[in-house]
Amino acid sequence: MTADSVLTQRLTGGTVGRKELEALIAILRQQLDAGSDNVVVGSWSITYSKDFNAFLFDKCELGGYCEERPSVISVDGKILDRGGPLLGDDVSHE
Repeated sequence: MTADSVLTQRLTGGTVGRKELEALIAILRQQLDAGSDNVVVGSWSITYSKDFNAFLFDKCELGGYCEERPSVISVDGKILDRGGPLLGDDVSHE
């Protein structure tokens, strides 16, 4: 099994090809460069959505326990939703 096929199986919601993997690498580099202002640290899983052409960085623990909305970043690197608490006043959509 190749690394591409493993990632394709783990990133559900759409077919992940070379273009999507390159976009994910660029997004991760961009977020690491953002330092403490990044929106992906603390993610438990990454899901690719073909419908939204975006990656969802989910902060739910194994077993489904969630306190935050996922961060959503399009394949071109635009932050569509910074994520945040499920309950409360913090609605941090961009």
